[in-house]
Amino acid sequence: MTPLRLLTSRVGDSARTQHKAATRAQAATRLSPAILIDGGMGHHLKRLGVKIEGKVGSLERFLGVCAANTTDPELVVQAHVDFIDAGADAITTNSYSVIPSVLALLGEPRDRLAEHLLAACAVANDARGRRRAHGVKLLGCLPPLAESYRPDKVGGFEANLEDYRLIAQTIAPHCDVLLCETMSSAAEAKAACTAAAETGLPVRVRVMLGSGLEFGLGLGLGLVGVGFVDVGRRPASASER
Repeated sequence: MTPLRLLTSRVGDSARTQHKAATRAQAATRLSPAILIDGGMGHHLKRLGVKIEGKVGSLERFLGVCAANTTDPELVVQAHVDFIDAGADAITTNSYSVIPSVLALLGEPRDRLAEHLLAACAVANDARGRRRAHGVKLLGCLPPLAESYRPDKVGGFEANLEDYRLIAQTIAPHCDVLLCETMSSAAEAKAACTAAAETGLPVRVRVMLGSGLEFGLGLGLGLVGVGFVDVGRRPASASER
């Protein structure tokens, strides 16, 4: 499998500026082609008016973002379009927050998870349709199932695998690639990647810096056909800022 490097686009930068940056990075490192993906969807939705409160990484911060796919789909479409217009080669489903634990906080039953996941796929594909000439790919998100940046909160492998299978099988028919996003432990990554690989789609992984995975991904995990492509940094705490 050819590894891909995922560079993050920023709304406000011109497409020309961002593609120049990607080209320079590729030439400087002489690595595989760089793919420019969208930036933080939650942060951009907040700029557009979605209410986001709570500690960074906590489930409380996900409530408005999760609900937006169904309560304000046009706003989510606009957020995706903004990233495409900023030069993104690929966008990610707004489903980082669409997990059973967040639905429980919203007072919704687990059996509505598929409905919310499909809504996330629908708005993303709507945005792609409005910018069809760009040929943008869609990354389907398999997020942490508990709080972000908290490897101590990761559940057991079998329980995680069950949830990840539901997510992966629901979104795969509507996506080009599955992205296991911000994995914080080997057990979490293995469950997400196993479920994603079962769909037959290409699989990519982003991991949290400091999780230990950035140096050992794929070693001893028994994962075949998975591209480990990116390392994300944990947001600084208040004491670190």
